[in-house]
Amino acid sequence: LLAEMARDEDPRVRLEVAQRLPVDSPLLAEMAGDEDPRVRLEVAQRLPVDSPLLAEMARDADPEVRQVVAQRLPEDSPVLALLARDEDWEVRQEVAQRLREDSPLLAGMAGDDDPRIRWEAAHRLPAESPLLAYLAGDADPQVRREVARRLPADSLALAGMAGDEDWEVRREVAHRLPEESPVLAGMAGDEDLGIRLVVARRLPVDSP
Repeated sequence: LLAEMARDEDPRVRLEVAQRLPVDSPLLAEMAGDEDPRVRLEVAQRLPVDSPLLAEMARDADPEVRQVVAQRLPEDSPVLALLARDEDWEVRQEVAQRLREDSPLLAGMAGDDDPRIRWEAAHRLPAESPLLAYLAGDADPQVRREVARRLPADSLALAGMAGDEDWEVRREVAHRLPEESPVLAGMAGDEDLGIRLVVARRLPVDSP
């Protein structure tokens, strides 16, 4: 009877069936091709993570289905490389959030067209990564702010951001530079009052 109801004309009925079937059911696998994306989404959420069918659903027409696939595939799945180039930025974001810090795929996403993906890369790349230092010159200030939060305090790249056009980036730099840094001392003349206050609080008491 459930097999018949899996082909019901109303997608709400088919969705109920998909929610009840065992994860290894051939009928559930068959429903991966349902015309309604809500049904396919349910299937993607329930298929075993090592199912070849789950990997095939990375090409689903609906981006929400592809997002679920990106969430559920094993970290070492080669299919994540396909999803890292997905046309939908939220799918690519899911991939970036799943990858290990040292993943070459994550490094490649540092050059994504969407600043939200580059932010994810800046957030997750190792602090010593040359790519993180490269992102210090990103066009998007939010990406640069995340870079300033994550670079090693004594890095040349962080010191170089003391002259950033965005005051929030400079403020982050002022908070993170070593107290004895001449770059921090140089920021005492910053045009932004808030940054000068940060410098005043952080400079050593015996600073000239």
